[in-house]
Amino acid sequence: MKYIITESQNLQMRKINFFKEYLENLLSKYEWFNGDVSIETKNWKVKDKTYPVYQIILNTGGRSYHAYDEGSEIDDNIDTMFKLLFPRDKNGDSTAVWDVMFV
Repeated sequence: MKYIITESQNLQMRKINFFKEYLENLLSKYEWFNGDVSIETKNWKVKDKTYPVYQIILNTGGRSYHAYDEGSEIDDNIDTMFKLLFPRDKNGDSTAVWDVMFV
């Protein structure tokens, strides 16, 4: 079986890999972070639009970084980088969304 990866798919994979490395570097300074980030891609349909959802899975021993003082700063950093990698379209609508899960 052959798989064909388009240029657009290749760009998405590169963005995801970059985002994963960014998150690992960002979180590596915290003792509650166990060093593992994975990103799963799903689709979310709202009315007539389908959005890719990037679910960020952080290995933290099940603890949310929101329980720590730096939680909102981490959220801001993640959101800023996500918006740079996946900007809004010309109408100002999101082109992708993210969610975080702690395991």
